[in-house]
Amino acid sequence: MNAAESDCCTSSESLSTLTILKSPKFGRIEAPISRLLHPNYHLCCVLSSDTEFESIGGSFISCDHLIHIKGYMMERRIQKRELWPSPIVFQRDYLVDDHLLERFGHSKTLKNGNDELKVMITLRSVCLLSSVKFCLLQGHDGCVNCLQWNHSGTLLASGSDDMHVRIWNTEGTPVHSFNSGHMNNIFSVQFLPSGNDEIIISASGDSSVRMHTYTHDDAASVWWSGGRVKRLAVTRADPLLFWSAAEDGIIRQYDARTSGAMTLLKFPGKECKSLAINETRPEMMSVALNEAAVPIYDRRNISKPIFTVVPGHIPITEEGSRHTFRSLSVTHVGFNSLGNEMIVNIGGEQIYIFNVLDRVNEPDALQSLNSFLEAPARLPIDQTSTLLSIEQRTTEHFKVARERAKINFINKEYTDAIDTYSRAILECESLCGTNPSPTQPYAMDLCLLLSNRGASYLRRQWEGDAYACLLDTIRALKIEPRNTKAHYRVVKALIELKQFDIARKISCLFKERFPCDRSCEKLDRLLRSDPDTQIEWSSSDTADYVQRLCGHCNTNTDIKEAVWFGARDEYIAAGSDCGSLLIWERKSGALVKAFEADKNILNCVQPHPSTCLLATSGIEHVIRFWQPLPEEGVENRRQRHGLSALSANNQKRMHTGIFEMVVASIGLAVQNEIGLAVHNEDDDEEGIHGRRIGCNTT
Repeated sequence: MNAAESDCCTSSESLSTLTILKSPKFGRIEAPISRLLHPNYHLCCVLSSDTEFESIGGSFISCDHLIHIKGYMMERRIQKRELWPSPIVFQRDYLVDDHLLERFGHSKTLKNGNDELKVMITLRSVCLLSSVKFCLLQGHDGCVNCLQWNHSGTLLASGSDDMHVRIWNTEGTPVHSFNSGHMNNIFSVQFLPSGNDEIIISASGDSSVRMHTYTHDDAASVWWSGGRVKRLAVTRADPLLFWSAAEDGIIRQYDARTSGAMTLLKFPGKECKSLAINETRPEMMSVALNEAAVPIYDRRNISKPIFTVVPGHIPITEEGSRHTFRSLSVTHVGFNSLGNEMIVNIGGEQIYIFNVLDRVNEPDALQSLNSFLEAPARLPIDQTSTLLSIEQRTTEHFKVARERAKINFINKEYTDAIDTYSRAILECESLCGTNPSPTQPYAMDLCLLLSNRGASYLRRQWEGDAYACLLDTIRALKIEPRNTKAHYRVVKALIELKQFDIARKISCLFKERFPCDRSCEKLDRLLRSDPDTQIEWSSSDTADYVQRLCGHCNTNTDIKEAVWFGARDEYIAAGSDCGSLLIWERKSGALVKAFEADKNILNCVQPHPSTCLLATSGIEHVIRFWQPLPEEGVENRRQRHGLSALSANNQKRMHTGIFEMVVASIGLAVQNEIGLAVHNEDDDEEGIHGRRIGCNTT
């Protein structure tokens, strides 16, 4: 233990020592059995002489120094199937890990009327001890449109179409309920940070925001807007202030000490759907509008956004025929716990993650392509150095992953192939970095993995896949410009994006560098056969995404959330129009879990601030709690399998028109002939069979 650690221990207590035997960086760590408090570690814990360990505060470590004591002890106990000698408050440090997620399941349903509350055996703290309980609850009489935990996680507030706000504890017991006074559906609720968990703010479709001291009979404070109020936001940095996003296109700021409301931002002709405050940088505010772009402002100077984020392909495709019958609208935005990333759930599209601190000024795809066109060839005179030489320069380390993904590709299981490539790319980047030089070890592995994942994107043809292919193949060409297949896929992706002018330039460069390649003639035919429907694509000041999450459907409601889940935001959780609760890995973007969470549509997903618990709600008049189940003996009947098929069905659902949905509902099959005709003239790694599904809104 270093000096900083020893200084923070209470020396007057001569107690025994707790030894932790595992540390990634420092080996063995010994901690005195005393009250340990250190400003860098943000920990206040009590270690008693009989080795009982009770956490009463935040995280043991800051950044990635040392180990998480609670996490290691928990993992050791679970591996040995031991029970804890005393309860542990399962803090956010190890909120979610692979072991717990594997056992994740439905634990409670907060139901309407006198229905039973069935509680399955759950992981209540870290110990695997809990019994089946039966309770009677009174619940909401309408769709539950919003959920919000208080800061400590002891209370959950919910708002509904029944215009009531209800407060629950973590056991699922209702502790309070009151009529909000709203005259329409409640869309958002928040605990006022300065209100000692006794003041609730609510927003409604009646265009009002109300502040309630629900523990007293005081009259609610009321503020009015010019449209439905869809979202509220608070921050502990300004505990007396709160903000609202309304469909009149105005972001308003409120002060709990006054009866006035200040217009903070105006968006003429647009609707505000949601907003978020960056808790680690409370001056940073993001606004969700009825369009795909999300502006981010500094509240200290709101004359213009500091920057705007939008997926790079959307400024192109939203002007094309694919979005003729639907408009894109952001339904949720939220910053992660570090404040460096923001999640954006785009209705009619996918879920995206943006870096709002480090990668804002990185070149976009168009700038990268122009740089590639202007760069020297760096190619040999002869054409013998082809993709074969690249494969020969790869290592055996990723051969198994490539072979597994290739089998998926041949079987047209493109999502599985993409997930396999994504995990392999993550591992490869940990070995050689994200932009290695061609001579670095594993650089050719990364080049080949990126190029092959791009081929899988081209074949799958989901919303945004062509652009994802473009990003991957540009990266592959930066590593090795002689990768002919990556070069070919860049042109194919540009054609899919209707960027024919730059596609012709890249195609000409391809023919100059590889005149004997048999793909040259194919590209010429593709470019000659495409219609004159060039869509303008210009480089802008917007920031592109760093991760894309596919598999859900978000078209039927405009309040659908997507939230960070886990101690280090390792996972993303979101609802879907299919009624599923979906969970993705943040790093790989792979969908790892799906649960049946609503019979109709799941809108709200709220993670508990310090335990492995999710609260969800949707069209049903219930709230459900989700927690890890015991490792053995309990069948999780709500888990959905066949994640690739579920994801594919949701993609089809996103592009199914109203007429087709009606016909399909009475059992008639409708063949969707709307879409782009694509060519099946590729080599063994290329090609797209069939037609793209048409793009209609419901």
